[in-house]
Amino acid sequence: LVWSDLEREFESPTLRQNRRRRACSSETILKEGQVIIYNLPFSATIFKTCYNVLMKNEISWEAEEYIVQSHNTVWYIGLFIITVALSILAIFLGWWTFLILVILSAITILISALRPPRKIKYTLNQDGLLEDNNLHRYDEFRAFGILKENSNFSAVLLPKKRFSLSVKVYFPGGSGEAIVDALGAHLPMEEVKLDFLDKIVNFLRI
Repeated sequence: LVWSDLEREFESPTLRQNRRRRACSSETILKEGQVIIYNLPFSATIFKTCYNVLMKNEISWEAEEYIVQSHNTVWYIGLFIITVALSILAIFLGWWTFLILVILSAITILISALRPPRKIKYTLNQDGLLEDNNLHRYDEFRAFGILKENSNFSAVLLPKKRFSLSVKVYFPGGSGEAIVDALGAHLPMEEVKLDFLDKIVNFLRI
């Protein structure tokens, strides 16, 4: 999926903000907890967006912390063969630190493959992204982007600090429009690609 396709799938936040601003101008008012609309020249979708902006300034959803990869017998056999081969090489060369690293890495990969992913509740509000009880403030990031891996979508928040880690959160495709709109109100949108670590993780299917 190329970047232009993602732009078509999730409309530009700037265009959406301008459209929302026009829709929520003089024709929509808030009075005694009710939204009163005069002269409805806009669609039900715009009305829903206006209502959410006026009445509820946050978006919440639940998603797994990472994509669950399928692991068959061949995968486990391959992990065992690679671990044994690297261990034999480390013993032959006397690289004891490397041997410990190989064993610990194999154990970590095995645990990650067997452990089911946690369900995390995400909330976008005026302060930032709330990941369970951990708040990532907007001012910690310079931009955000959208990634698509097969049929899975994720939002990637790019940090301002050079050596800080990006924040990657998955979301259901049906919520992408609202999430992109909410993030675009605070951060510019940039093209993002899978980094080297993501490619290794996908290759190892962990």
